[in-house]
Amino acid sequence: MSDSKHTPGPWKIRKPLHPDQRQIEDRLISAGNNIHIAEVYQYQNHDNREANGTALANARLIAAAPELLEACKRVQDWLDTSSLQAVLVHQTEAPVKDALIMGIASHLTTLEAGIAKAEA
Repeated sequence: MSDSKHTPGPWKIRKPLHPDQRQIEDRLISAGNNIHIAEVYQYQNHDNREANGTALANARLIAAAPELLEACKRVQDWLDTSSLQAVLVHQTEAPVKDALIMGIASHLTTLEAGIAKAEA
């Protein structure tokens, strides 16, 4: 959908090559033929107990980033189309229509900010 600067997805999660040298929950995120994207490390909280599953949850979120960005762009395009606005204008009572348009504008602004942050 776009010419993004980031490494194209899909991104995959894998365990480190030498798990004996790392925490058991550490994860690597890679793309394609093992193009290294990021490393996610398990951390310990203030009383030295491991935060179980945090590294894997963070790795899943990072690995989903290309697909989430693409989804945001598709929703942005959909919300921004004149056909959606035309449906609202012709099919909705004035107070409801105004509320819907304001809500769409607000969500569109949020999407645009998130997309801009991802592509900065």
